[in-house]
Amino acid sequence: MLVQVVYESIHGNTAAVAEAVADGLAPYATVEIDAVENASAPDLSVDLLVIGAPTHGFGLSWPRSRRGVARREAARDTSSTPDSTGVDTSIGVREWISGASQNCYGLAAAAFCTRPASTSWLPSSAAHGISKRLRRQKCIMIASPAEFFLDTVQGPVSAGELERAYKWGATLAFQHRSIAHTA
Repeated sequence: MLVQVVYESIHGNTAAVAEAVADGLAPYATVEIDAVENASAPDLSVDLLVIGAPTHGFGLSWPRSRRGVARREAARDTSSTPDSTGVDTSIGVREWISGASQNCYGLAAAAFCTRPASTSWLPSSAAHGISKRLRRQKCIMIASPAEFFLDTVQGPVSAGELERAYKWGATLAFQHRSIAHTA
């Protein structure tokens, strides 16, 4: 089984969760993991697509929200400019899914996000937005959207969340296997 994990990360927290998910999948599958700005669209060899992003304003980031983060990061670090923060504001998961849409039909998929624990009571998140967009592209969602929590907006990842992400990754492998056998 080939799994493609694609993530958007600004402060490195979503990248850490994506790595933990990939590690959980690795005993059961070949896993390719890429930041969204480096990820190619899934091809026919991909069996499972897993996408993650940070929650911005109750959902997926927009170019404007990413530019805002870049400006705030530059303001914190007086030695940087908005263009030198390492935040690529040109593409996020929202844009990547739109560009990959023709390759998603019938593909098994799962979505996750990171968000501050203080917002856990809010009903919407990037994971729900990813899942909704993937369903619109005719992907087959094999799991409910997963949310992994951060101590603050900038992180770090809350205690126990990386272990939970690892277990979620392993669970995805088994869920995909059971769906593949019944198809």
